[in-house]
Amino acid sequence: MYNDLAPGLNLVPAKIAWTERDVRKEQDANIPITIGSDADVSVYLESKPSPLRADQDHTISVLVSNIGSYSIDNVDVGLNSSAFEPLDITPRQYIGSLAKDDFSTVQFKVRVIAGQGDYPVSVNVRYRDASGEWVTKTLTQTASVKAPESGGSGTLYLVGGIAVLAVMGLWFFRFRKKG
Repeated sequence: MYNDLAPGLNLVPAKIAWTERDVRKEQDANIPITIGSDADVSVYLESKPSPLRADQDHTISVLVSNIGSYSIDNVDVGLNSSAFEPLDITPRQYIGSLAKDDFSTVQFKVRVIAGQGDYPVSVNVRYRDASGEWVTKTLTQTASVKAPESGGSGTLYLVGGIAVLAVMGLWFFRFRKKG
């Protein structure tokens, strides 16, 4: 059957006919029909800075894309993982409405508290579809946490500092004009 009704509750006019004691009777009626929505979302994660490193602060961007045929409203997103400690005031971020084929991004500030390894990240998206129904979708993705950066850059600063001091000492004792 082809349907051109919008998602949600629709009253469809109908004419009901029946025979009662050899008398044909008719009555107009409105039949309630609920049309469902094919609302669905996909989620993509990104980290700044990348890659995720243990004992460092990162901003996790969560892109939510409406892949259904109708717009969705009241979209909000939550992020949860045993590898992260949230640094935001709230564990959820509000997006609002997304038209079909539309997307939006929210950011979460987190501190990575887990050691090196792969950890599950749970992304929870709540929204109201075009039929008026509330939908909650939870997606689990894997985040790879790398070991903290070694102190290699500190060693470079130390070597550079010693070289600068050596040049200054050479100039002071060898090449400066003595008065």
